[in-house]
Amino acid sequence: MRTIMVWGLLALLLMPVPPSFAASQTIGPGQDLGHAVSQMQPGDTLTLEGGTYQAANLAPPAGSTIQAAPGAQPIITGSQDTLFTFDGSSQRVTLNGLTLDGGGQVAFPAYGTPEASGVTIENGAILNGRHSGGLLGGSHWTIANNDIKHNGTMCCATHNDDHGLYFSASDSTITGNRFENPDACNNLQIYGGSNPSNNLVENNTFANSKCGVALTSGSNQTFRNNTLTNEGTANGNVGLYAVADGSHIEGNKLEGTTMYTDGNVSVDGGGAGASGQPSTARPTRTAQAPPATTRPLTQIPGTLRVLDFP
Repeated sequence: MRTIMVWGLLALLLMPVPPSFAASQTIGPGQDLGHAVSQMQPGDTLTLEGGTYQAANLAPPAGSTIQAAPGAQPIITGSQDTLFTFDGSSQRVTLNGLTLDGGGQVAFPAYGTPEASGVTIENGAILNGRHSGGLLGGSHWTIANNDIKHNGTMCCATHNDDHGLYFSASDSTITGNRFENPDACNNLQIYGGSNPSNNLVENNTFANSKCGVALTSGSNQTFRNNTLTNEGTANGNVGLYAVADGSHIEGNKLEGTTMYTDGNVSVDGGGAGASGQPSTARPTRTAQAPPATTRPLTQIPGTLRVLDFP
């Protein structure tokens, strides 16, 4: 009996061990990205060589990173509802240097549930989502230095309007991105969800969408040092719509674009419903020929604000 047990133990020890991914792993486009992500443990790093990967509904574990190899341009594409899904089990995930290409088939290349938190998408691109580049809920997102372009196909007032990003998260930063989604309604809409508030949107460029940028829901949104060019093409070039309570509009440049505000929204230091001069350093303004006389910015709730400081 003892001999049989010893031989049984040896047989178990000699059985092939399924491959597992270490804390740091690099794969190429010929390998299965979905399998690689499913094998990741919290805190792991997965590096992608250049090339195209097919994927669907990837859910990286908490604290993990999926990144491009140095100098590489990995493209992740697919045909199902999402490429990446972030929920309560995928907090503090980082995607760095990846191109998420919906190919006109993926509804939302990036999707975040209300439980998502601390996700960073940076130094990449979100392209060709069938509905929107991202439908993002939760909190503490960082969306930084990405091309967010050619997402969406439906506009306007369809009750299913598409956007570059449909953002319903709070306490988040959207910075240094380049938005251009000419077939979408909004390049960026902060709307819906559970009172999305306290977001910072700065140093982005927005161009050529049908409805522009909408700060619609929640409160205390800060929109500063952005450039908007030819926004609101289906809306008389009203391309910045800011009605979220307590929001601050500061230091933006508007080219071929005007702005609508209502309620408790301040523009370049002026209080809601007050008259005041924009900041002399970096005023929010439209790019147009200087008027014969410079007029102060009059902030009248529920009216267009055409800021004609040269």
